Amino acid sequence: MVTPTNVAVLVGLAIIGVTGILGGWQAIEEQPQDVPVVADGETVRTGPFAITVRQAMWAQDPGDFGLPDQGEALLVLRATVENTHGRWVEAYVLSDALSGSLPGVDLVPQSGLFANSRATDGGIGTPTLRRAVDLQYASTIQPGLTQDCWFVWELPPDTQRTTHLDVTFHSQTWRASSLDGHLFWTDRVLSGHQEVLVDADGEVP
Repeated sequence: MVTPTNVAVLVGLAIIGVTGILGGWQAIEEQPQDVPVVADGETVRTGPFAITVRQAMWAQDPGDFGLPDQGEALLVLRATVENTHGRWVEAYVLSDALSGSLPGVDLVPQSGLFANSRATDGGIGTPTLRRAVDLQYASTIQPGLTQDCWFVWELPPDTQRTTHLDVTFHSQTWRASSLDGHLFWTDRVLSGHQEVLVDADGEVP
């Protein structure tokens, strides 16, 4: 018996089949492979920022960053950052521009005290930011100013100290909200991937 429900199901199956034949599902799966690979010393443009990674290391003294020593594994990355947007940008937008993972390590969230507390992909979560010039928290990023910043990840004490860090860059778009017209940074998309060597026993200059 032909019913509207049966017709809808058949139409849906036909769409799925045609999409598969035309490579629609394959295109979705291949998107991560299309992300540009960033070379050492190369500058990446991530929406409002131009970012150049300089070094990464396992820091030995949390006090260098004004942090109490709680036995955490402290992973830090230094990068040269320029705000190319032409207006002040909140520091959280820069924090969201980078994410990362440790090759071969699947981190399990243990506590809200650590950067990976809300990570669902086994990654290292969201870093906090420190200005390299004085190691103070950065709350906003000045337009047109090129400066070095430390991206700081406080990780569980038993985190494996790997020799490499896989960094993923994300770009955002400044646009108006469809709800109230408020301008904000949104539409976070992948814009680059870089493998960074991590010093086992680094010192903050």
